Amino acid sequence: MPIHEDEVPQHNKPVSLVKVVCHYNRNLKMSPEKLAAQVSHAVMHLNLPTPPEAVAVLQARAGKFNEYCKSADYVHHDRGYTELAPNTPTVCAKITHVPHDHYMK
Repeated sequence: MPIHEDEVPQHNKPVSLVKVVCHYNRNLKMSPEKLAAQVSHAVMHLNLPTPPEAVAVLQARAGKFNEYCKSADYVHHDRGYTELAPNTPTVCAKITHVPHDHYMK
């Protein structure tokens, strides 16, 4: 039996997309490969139920980086096996929600 259009449930909740903003400490002078690994570790440790729609990666000098870390959802610390000293904070990640209509503009 066909469903009449009036019987279809309407979802009026605004849809938002998950975006992650990552800041990295540019003073550390990480190689591009190291930076990519550090960003992926930070995003992974956010434990999101699904992958984010977007990831923005922004550089910051040490002082500003430390400020961003204070409000971050996760701060990644390097283990010190390759380029950096152990326990060096490298990337901070913050989850943001972008309204779908804004994202699609």
